[in-house]
Amino acid sequence: MRGATFRRLQGSRIDVDLDGDDWTLEGISRDHPLHGRVNKRRKESYAESTKSTITSQCRKFLVFLGSNGLLGYHRQTQRHLLPVVSPMTMVFFTEYCVSTGQRSAEGIANYCSAVRQWMLRLGRADPMIDEETGAPSIRYSNFMRAVKRGLRGAILERMPMPLGGLYVVICAIRSGRYLDWQQAVNFEAAIMQAFWGMLRVSEYTSKDGKHRLDWHASRGDVEFFPSQANPEGYRLTIHVSKTEQFDRCVHVITVCCSGVNNRCPVMAMKRLFDRDPQLPAAPLFNFSKVGRPRSQKRSTFLAKFNVLLRAAGLPTGQIKSHSLRSGGATAYLQVGVSPYIIQKMGRWQGFSFTIYTWASLDHLKTASRLLAAGSTTNNPVDMRLVRGN
Repeated sequence: MRGATFRRLQGSRIDVDLDGDDWTLEGISRDHPLHGRVNKRRKESYAESTKSTITSQCRKFLVFLGSNGLLGYHRQTQRHLLPVVSPMTMVFFTEYCVSTGQRSAEGIANYCSAVRQWMLRLGRADPMIDEETGAPSIRYSNFMRAVKRGLRGAILERMPMPLGGLYVVICAIRSGRYLDWQQAVNFEAAIMQAFWGMLRVSEYTSKDGKHRLDWHASRGDVEFFPSQANPEGYRLTIHVSKTEQFDRCVHVITVCCSGVNNRCPVMAMKRLFDRDPQLPAAPLFNFSKVGRPRSQKRSTFLAKFNVLLRAAGLPTGQIKSHSLRSGGATAYLQVGVSPYIIQKMGRWQGFSFTIYTWASLDHLKTASRLLAAGSTTNNPVDMRLVRGN
């Protein structure tokens, strides 16, 4: 049975031999690649600091194994043997780290990485690779994501973008203080479209900056009607939706003119096509500065979006890119648009959009006035009597 051997557990102290040659907890030999790389500032070798780090991390893993009865024991040699370390072992080790007071997701990831390096050094299978698929373990990845969410603390409730705040952001874009002319026309069109069309950020940006015609928004996906010269609206083809990643279905949303040029998503899109013309296969938006490679990378959009929010005096901790989608739904409700129309425009399967929308003070005042003016003879009816039950 192959595995790292180590002496019997002596209380909480464990002496380990990583693989019996040059990488041990007692020290690193001179022929090790890390030996001799000196940190001039601290006057100590990287090898020594690496040794101490690996020591503590592996000892914690061994304590986890011992406390859960996962260690094998060889009677003749009177030594313990490491079990097979699988992705599920790493999941349970991660949970153990959290339960013993580790409150840093990055620190827990470092513990798991040290165990992985140890297993690979021993010639064992990668404990973070699924044995059946040969790909990184989805179960471990999802569990680590859950740990990160759980350890990052209380999150401020995300709020919709208010209509007044949207207009202040648009003014900041047009001021020329925060964006150049090319960024300005692209950001104005993107933000207005996301608000009026209630789009997700993934539907008009690219996560890694790479552009795929069958996946990301392109110039050819926009069709003005009746013409680009004098548009009454435009249709946008969305190739991929968050809720239909496997059974892919193309959506076509329609955005119509508002009648007010400086507050119109169609006019903003027309200005983009007129001032920054591109081929139909080009990305729909470009968030880069003039002279730099064109890209509709999501991180670039979000960074500048936060700059604009701060310029408008809006809270960046509560207003995010998805606030444009929920803000559009909230604004439509506030002006009296039917929830059925909002559901169809936002492509919601049901009325789940009500989770993201907020009631305004005008809504509450109207509700109070309607209740006060209600008929006193309009009494509730017992439906059981009507049905004859």
